Amino acid sequence: MSPASLPLETTVDYLLNPRNGWHAARLREHFLPTDVELILTLKLPSEHKDDAVFWHFDKCSMCIVESGYRLAIQLRDSATAGLSVGVSKGWNLIWTLQVPAKVKIFLWRILDNVHPTKVNLVIRKVLSDASCSLCGSLCETLMHALFHCAFAQKVWRETIFADFGIM
Repeated sequence: MSPASLPLETTVDYLLNPRNGWHAARLREHFLPTDVELILTLKLPSEHKDDAVFWHFDKCSMCIVESGYRLAIQLRDSATAGLSVGVSKGWNLIWTLQVPAKVKIFLWRILDNVHPTKVNLVIRKVLSDASCSLCGSLCETLMHALFHCAFAQKVWRETIFADFGIM
C-alpha cells in the first residue's frame, strides 16, 4: 500500500471518478489510510485539466540531470555543514585567486547564480521564454550555457582544455 504500487505511467486521472472527484476506493487500494485522508481533503478544479509532469526542483519544471544533480548536492551539503558554509568558502577561494578582477567577478557571479541566463531573466520577469536561443533547449541555465549547449561544447573543443581531455 504505497504509491510504489502504482505503475510509473499512472496519471492523476486514474485516481479520479467520472464526476471529477476522488476515486476513494482506488486511493485506499494504493495509499496508506492517513495519506488517503489527506488526499481526500485536497480540492480539485471544477473543470477537467490534462495531466502534466512537473519537477518542482527546477525553475522550468522539467526533470533534467542538472537539477537532479543540484538537488543531490544540496541534500548532501545540508546534511553536513550546510550550503552557506560551502558558498562562503567558495567566495573566499575566488578572492584569493591570482587572476584578473573580471575573472574573479565572473566566477563569483557563477557561484551566486546571477548571470543573465534565460532562466534567470524569466524568474526576474524580463523574458517569458527560457529556451536557449542557440540550440533550442527548453531551459537555458548557467550549466547549459557554459557546458551543455552544443555551441558551448564546440567552443570548449577549440580551447586548450580539449588537449587535456577536460572538455
